[in-house]
Amino acid sequence: MRVRFGLFLLCAFVCAVPHITAQSGTSGIVISQVYGGGGNSGATLRNDFIELFNRGGAPITVTGWSVQYASATGTSWDLTALNGVIQPGQYYLIQEAQGTGGSASLPTPDISGGINLSATDGKIALVNNSTDLNGAAPSGPQIIDFLGYGGANAAEGSPVAALDNITAAIRKSGGCTGANNNRADFSLGSPAPRNSHSPINLCSPIPSKADLVVTALAAPTSGTVGGTLTPTTTTVKNQGGAAAGPFRVGFYLSPSASMTSSTVSTGTYCTVSNGLAAGSTFSCSNSIGIPSNLPPGAWYLLAVADDQGQVDESDKTNNLRASDSGAITLSGAAGGGQPCGVERWPVKTGTDADAKLVNLNNVTPTTIANLVALSAPSNKPESNRVQPTETTLFVLGATLTEYTLEDDSDYHLVLSDPAGKTMIAEIPSPNCIGSLSPFAAGIASARPEFDARFTASTDFKTADIQVKVTGVGFFDFVHGQTGVAPNGIELHPVLDIIFNPTPTITSVNTAGGFPNIAQNDWIEIKGIGLAPYAVGPNGMTWSSAPEFAAGKMPTQLSNVSVKVNGKPAYV
Repeated sequence: MRVRFGLFLLCAFVCAVPHITAQSGTSGIVISQVYGGGGNSGATLRNDFIELFNRGGAPITVTGWSVQYASATGTSWDLTALNGVIQPGQYYLIQEAQGTGGSASLPTPDISGGINLSATDGKIALVNNSTDLNGAAPSGPQIIDFLGYGGANAAEGSPVAALDNITAAIRKSGGCTGANNNRADFSLGSPAPRNSHSPINLCSPIPSKADLVVTALAAPTSGTVGGTLTPTTTTVKNQGGAAAGPFRVGFYLSPSASMTSSTVSTGTYCTVSNGLAAGSTFSCSNSIGIPSNLPPGAWYLLAVADDQGQVDESDKTNNLRASDSGAITLSGAAGGGQPCGVERWPVKTGTDADAKLVNLNNVTPTTIANLVALSAPSNKPESNRVQPTETTLFVLGATLTEYTLEDDSDYHLVLSDPAGKTMIAEIPSPNCIGSLSPFAAGIASARPEFDARFTASTDFKTADIQVKVTGVGFFDFVHGQTGVAPNGIELHPVLDIIFNPTPTITSVNTAGGFPNIAQNDWIEIKGIGLAPYAVGPNGMTWSSAPEFAAGKMPTQLSNVSVKVNGKPAYV
């Protein structure tokens, strides 16, 4: 934003200008835009800026690098240190000194410094270290790119023409031009700063394979630990030359705008079940679950295209994008810091987009045998339900054989039927349930129902008690859980559990019908809360079934085979 009125422009034509040879060649990071009129008279933008661009085909880490500035004939250099990674086709905005004028701020910078650039002429160097340069025309392998403008006494080739308060030097073709001649590579125009969230501009030929890039990620700037980020919108583009097969976009929370060892999965995903054609885009909007074990503070939402590595891509390093609005401020834990689950967590707890499809006023009686016979789905969406099973509220009778408190604060219950088939039912902690979940009231009731009978701990405990369990169908990933059904079916969440329920008979079948039952025939009784060997001195206690109480069955039989819930008894 310094204004110089010397005769430096004349020197561009009559003086010998040292030619700087930069190391970027025809690929890699280059200076793509320079503006020094920020805050000056007539300027709209308040700040000076330097913009970088990766015109190569691979991501480049600029941590430890610097941009350095010297006046047109100066020998001392001011420095702004850089950090982060610049992906192929991505811009990187460096905000510099602010003037007293202007009416508009820059887009969110990727890094900020305090260099006071000249509005008319100067020298900019991109350096692969943070050591101050010396001399009017520094050289060496540390110089990655160099720009001289106005009356600069050093440049790549010839300097760009002089700038002014409303003009920037802009590298042609969106940053892709690279003839190593500043005057040929740059044109003058109105400043148009671009940052790492600006649209990708690939210079390299379109790759033959698919190449997935998250081009936009809109999210709130605040949230509550244990709650949700709503709404979020994500856009993914396949900028490659081939179609991408099915994949998912995973969402993560990180203390920085990149993946680190402290990054955690939110358990929320967008599933692109039909894949993505070359050149096409896909957008999804959903609620992102915030794990309850996160400490409050500043976190970045990250979207990672194909986070499971299902697509054969030309470049897997450009699949991540941080929220366009920057860091998200998370306030105090809704669950008091209690650990909660992640994988398919929105479906498990009713914060997914399909939770409203579960009719809580319509309960479907079933059995473990019926549920474990269902076909396991090939795809288990992270924030949508497998219909109709996961939109159905079931009730079944079973024997509770084992239980434990899991790391995600769920009560893990192992249910068994008389034939030895088992499945899992889980009661989440009410503190891990979003306030908008339609299951919140049921879960808040089921936990104390269980606590009144048993005390769950992190060790498995045994039980042998009849239960009547009401819960929503759910297909989990099978990974060796105790009691897991072969198809991964569960009741998750459990909304009601009754111990030693009053017997309820759901069906009675006989060999010849009730009036014609005879010796050597059979009777099969199914229901909830029935003892497997409910036989009296002369056989069944007939009054336990409506058909028997109505006098439809004889009271004395011999050699009649009786099964109660699949287990044999004889009279």
